[in-house]
Amino acid sequence: MTGAGVKGNGMTGGSVATRLFAFIDQTRFAVPRRGAVKVWTNTFERRVSRTVAEALAIAGAGAGLAELQLDITPDGRLDAVRLETSSGSDAFDAAALAAVAHETAHPALPPAIRDAAFLLLVEFVPAETEVLARAG
Repeated sequence: MTGAGVKGNGMTGGSVATRLFAFIDQTRFAVPRRGAVKVWTNTFERRVSRTVAEALAIAGAGAGLAELQLDITPDGRLDAVRLETSSGSDAFDAAALAAVAHETAHPALPPAIRDAAFLLLVEFVPAETEVLARAG
């Protein structure tokens, strides 16, 4: 997955990658990442990635991939976050939801995505999995 990522260190205990998609209609036609939209989504992903990585490591969540649906107001406030697709782990899903819900204030949305629906992909690889992968 491409998007913002945070590599493992003593604080996070693993790597997390997030990718935010803004859809302009129910057909899930993603808004192109250009100009102000690119700046806004990259900033959002960086802020959320660190919080999510810490929460998943603290929760002891294993590796996983979840999809979260976000309601973001035009002024940038996170209004709601819901689990769209489970990672298969209750601990992972709960930690990801709580971490993203904690990051409530963001800059105002660019005009091109003010009426968009948002889907956030969250992928986490625990530090011990990274070490095993490098050793193999």
